[in-house]
Amino acid sequence: LLFLVTPVLVWLAFFGGARRAAQGMLAVAAIALPLTLNGQGPISLVQAGDVTRVIVLQVFLITNAILAMAVGAIMSERRRLFVQ
Repeated sequence: LLFLVTPVLVWLAFFGGARRAAQGMLAVAAIALPLTLNGQGPISLVQAGDVTRVIVLQVFLITNAILAMAVGAIMSERRRLFVQ
């Protein structure tokens, strides 16, 4: 389940640009944080305390945000260049 997030975010960024990538990241963060704090979801597989789980979640979100926003920015710029 954890590895399905990245392809979906890249797909959103590819077809929707940076705005859709940001919306997708917001949705992922809004779903993942409560699940992580309740000890559920894919981050719960980390055998550590709550602070460590939240740090792992932050690293996961940052990694996906960098990838999705980079793809989104490239696709937005490409779309803008084709319009001109």
